[in-house]
Amino acid sequence: MSRAIFILIAIIIVIVVAVFAIGGVLAYQYYWQAPEEEILKETPADETADWQTYRNEKYGFEIKYPNGLEAKEKEQSKYVEIGLVLVNFSIKIKENVSSLEELKKSEENELIDLFGGITVDVSDLKISWKDTTFLGLEAKELNFKALAGGEPMVWRTYIIKNNTAYIFSSGNSDSSRQYYKILSTFRFID
Repeated sequence: MSRAIFILIAIIIVIVVAVFAIGGVLAYQYYWQAPEEEILKETPADETADWQTYRNEKYGFEIKYPNGLEAKEKEQSKYVEIGLVLVNFSIKIKENVSSLEELKKSEENELIDLFGGITVDVSDLKISWKDTTFLGLEAKELNFKALAGGEPMVWRTYIIKNNTAYIFSSGNSDSSRQYYKILSTFRFID
């Protein structure tokens, strides 16, 4: 019986020592270790604050774009290009569009027509659609690659307001960040 008591006491001592050791380590880390320097997180400045603004009264919207780029209206305000040599961003207006599905079908046919005469196989376009929302409206987002692999080459976002479709597009393969930054500045004016 004395051997059993000795083992029991030894186990209790090991447990007590372990508890104190763990407690000591935790206390040291909490109370005595030098706190890490807190990194001040500044609110990022609005990158678009000094951008130019394009305003289209006929279709009731405005959008900002970086300085150094130009906004050019075409087709009686139904098409706006923002860019210099290359078009970095565009907005196309289509009237009398009743649904995003109708618009999707029309856009897919346009892409097939556009690339059908080129040596690129239409099946290599890798067209992908995603349902989303933009400004509280149902929207569709499209991107595609003209060649297999790599990043998407074209980004498009489609919304419909009052049977008018607004199609935002960028075809510059290096501009996805800029595309979404410009798109984020779009707003309807009422």
